[in-house]
Amino acid sequence: MRLKQIILSTLAIILPSTVVLLASSNIHTTTNSNTEPPLAVSTNAIAEQTGAITEAEAFEGLKKEKLQEVTETAEIVSSLSSNEIAETDFDWDIHWDNGLRYQLIHKHPLWTVLYFGSKEQETKLDGKIGLKLDLDAMSYDESYSLPSSDEGIYIRRARLYTAGYFHYFSPTFYKLELEVADGEFFVREAFLWMDDIPYVQTVKLGHFKAPSTLDNMTSSRDRTFMESASPVEAFAQGLKLGIQISDSLKRQNATWALGWFGNGNESDINDASDSLTRLIWRATYLPIDNRKTHSLMHIGYSGSVVYTGDKNVQYRSRPESYLAPRLVDTGKIEAHNANIHGFELAVVQGTFSFQSEFLHSSVNTKEKQLDFFGTYGTWAWFLTGENRPYLRDTGVFGQVIPKKKFSPRDGNWGAWELAVRYSYLDLTDKDIDGGRMITGTAGINWYFTRNTSMKFNAGYSDVKGGLTPGNVLIAQTRFSINF
Repeated sequence: MRLKQIILSTLAIILPSTVVLLASSNIHTTTNSNTEPPLAVSTNAIAEQTGAITEAEAFEGLKKEKLQEVTETAEIVSSLSSNEIAETDFDWDIHWDNGLRYQLIHKHPLWTVLYFGSKEQETKLDGKIGLKLDLDAMSYDESYSLPSSDEGIYIRRARLYTAGYFHYFSPTFYKLELEVADGEFFVREAFLWMDDIPYVQTVKLGHFKAPSTLDNMTSSRDRTFMESASPVEAFAQGLKLGIQISDSLKRQNATWALGWFGNGNESDINDASDSLTRLIWRATYLPIDNRKTHSLMHIGYSGSVVYTGDKNVQYRSRPESYLAPRLVDTGKIEAHNANIHGFELAVVQGTFSFQSEFLHSSVNTKEKQLDFFGTYGTWAWFLTGENRPYLRDTGVFGQVIPKKKFSPRDGNWGAWELAVRYSYLDLTDKDIDGGRMITGTAGINWYFTRNTSMKFNAGYSDVKGGLTPGNVLIAQTRFSINF
């Protein structure tokens, strides 16, 4: 294997990353604590005055407790006199808190207040501007008839986004995320997510992740491995354009979501079917949930019906590395429709976690039914005592925050996690020879702070059948910055 290439590529990421981290650790030496600030922190004068708090994690997904907080804050602020808040009709605040935070408040009632009978006296906007940057280095060693893969250093993701809440008639979450990938600039996500909607609770519309599989719904920042398992890449729905209704129980031990979607611009996770319409849904439940002992069991089910019309159905996947070619591929299949079902299981017990999914697709053509499937299992263990966080209002895993952030001067080295994954994907049935792929991956994750981390993955994929049988060894690493 080309060890020299791997070592040089890895060092090219590690050395400048270490300089950045050492510099950042020196900046914070004036603080008296070695731990990250708590998730719930007051971020502006109005929040301190009203007793409201802003969760640092709230802007990565819709959180009902945060939306309720925005509603309560609106009611409290509305009851205050103008002198108690400010002497102007417009108030604003900009500060740094895990990203550039901003808050805007317009305290004069608008004409729509009288027209619609709203009780609110202000229009409020509370959001942040953030950055996501993933820098990868990778190398491959192929055998047999497998095509050669690109390797070296690669900017995997470069995203700039703004997200937050505004409240007028009902609390609403918004997000706009721009991305540069493969030399192209495009809008990755753009949506509104409205709460307190009668009968359905929330309505989401725009371009966003369809409710499909646990791994797909988890942010790329929060996944254990650099890339999703091959069955998820092949069958999960990824980003779509559509409308969705959803809700979670008050105890936050169950969620559901249902949406109608058209095609999106996702390239990471997405079946390659040329469908114009899809019905997609997901439901989750926590039969075990003990927050004191950091123990939980997650079960879930997601499904979709793909209406192809005169279009095609196609599934394909890489060996869990982005620059590698897709080694298993059904090719385009003329079909009336396809039904995809996914079953989720996840367990967290203290520092240990396990995650697994089984995905199956039935493709209906004029003459026959074709069946394709895949599964994976991930085992992970934190060496430094952290627990994998779980977002109960959306049924996904959240951001890992080290108990002690990276600070060599204080003898702290962040959080360390060991992980292994096994996946199997079968895209062969009847006269379709898309190939079968088995992949094993081992990983070491180093979380310096809540905003910076490195991942080291070593994998082996074996492909049987299809157009490219053979095997490939993969070594890859990633340095991430997320604010």
